[in-house]
Amino acid sequence: MNKYCISPRIDVIEFLATHQLAFRGTVEAFSSMKDGGSGLFLSLLNFFIKKDPQLTEIVKTVPRNATYASHEIQNELVDVMSSIVKEAIVQEVGDSGFTLKVDGTRDSTGVENISIVLRFLNEDTKVVAERLFSLATSSSCDPQALTEVICSELDIAGLATSKILSQVYDGAAVISGKHGWVQRLPQKREGREIPYVHHMNHQLHIVVVHALSEEQAVQYFLRSVMVCTIFFANLQLRHSTTVKN
Repeated sequence: MNKYCISPRIDVIEFLATHQLAFRGTVEAFSSMKDGGSGLFLSLLNFFIKKDPQLTEIVKTVPRNATYASHEIQNELVDVMSSIVKEAIVQEVGDSGFTLKVDGTRDSTGVENISIVLRFLNEDTKVVAERLFSLATSSSCDPQALTEVICSELDIAGLATSKILSQVYDGAAVISGKHGWVQRLPQKREGREIPYVHHMNHQLHIVVVHALSEEQAVQYFLRSVMVCTIFFANLQLRHSTTVKN
């Protein structure tokens, strides 16, 4: 019964994660599925239950502490799926070397969110493949911390840093510095040269920004858009505060 009960939850989580959709809503409880306050996870789960008479009967007898619908269960299943995907990527890489591509951005809480991408030659198809391998976080943005996070993600998955053929990052000082920064630390770790290439998209972005900065009409347009964005964002915030009060 437990297997039959948890199967639709796995299907819903896989669908939402694959399509990059939000899981949770304003009210997240098993009882909220009939109230319209639930997010996509509980709404789709409710749809599954309505379409399956056997599942409908099972849900009626499920204890409140065994609904398998909490955010802890959702996160745990997402982590399991992530591990399965990583294992598949590691198998696809095989014995091939790979190019390590990393970029990061800091969120509003000060945490650095790091995306790790692998580019390699698929030995079976003889086609160059590129895979998003991991999304990691770091509370610090210093070179040593970032390098440890990147290497740790590879080590845990069983990908040896000795297979790194080249590195692709942006041109941030913490990344591209010649002495002890991120692009230098893997080379020190392996005791060999691992070429570093400034990401072409970042180079193009810099060129576009500089080109646009010379055009006054474009600058006026972008400032106007920014002013409008700030105005409507503050308007929404004031409305939300008023409703709560």
